[in-house]
Amino acid sequence: MCGREHDRWFDGIVEWKIGDGKNTSLLEDAWCGDESLKYVFARMFLNSEQKHEVVGNLRALENESGNEIFFWRRSWFDWERDMVVEFERLLEGVAIRRQVEDCWCWVEDSSSMYMVRSTYTVLYNLRFDTIEVDILKKFVAK
Repeated sequence: MCGREHDRWFDGIVEWKIGDGKNTSLLEDAWCGDESLKYVFARMFLNSEQKHEVVGNLRALENESGNEIFFWRRSWFDWERDMVVEFERLLEGVAIRRQVEDCWCWVEDSSSMYMVRSTYTVLYNLRFDTIEVDILKKFVAK
C-alpha cells in the first residue's frame, strides 16, 4: 500500500494479476485481497516451512505429487483445523495460467494498459474531490 489512507490513490487503480505465479509470494505478497496471507493467517505463517515459496511452485508440487503441498514445523492442534481448512479453500480458487506472467494491471482503462490520460483523469478527480471536501469543511465550521 502506498502512503497514508488519503494518499493511497494509486492502490485503487492498479491490481496484481496472477499468471504463472512465479513472481508472487504465497504468504508475503498481498495477491489475494488487501493484505498478505502472512497477516491474515499469522499462525500458519509462523508454522510454515515455506515462508518464501511462490504460488507457482506450490501448484507445480501439487500437480506432480498429488500429495500434501504444505510443510509445517509442527502438527496442527484441533482448535486450529478450521483455520487450515479456510486457508485451503481460499487457495482452491486460485487459477494459474502457465503461459502468462504475473503482472500489474491498470484498472482505470478497459485495456488494462497504463495510459497517461487515465492517470491525469484520476488525479484531476482526486484533486476536485479534495477541493469539495475542503469547501464543505469551511462551510460547516461557520
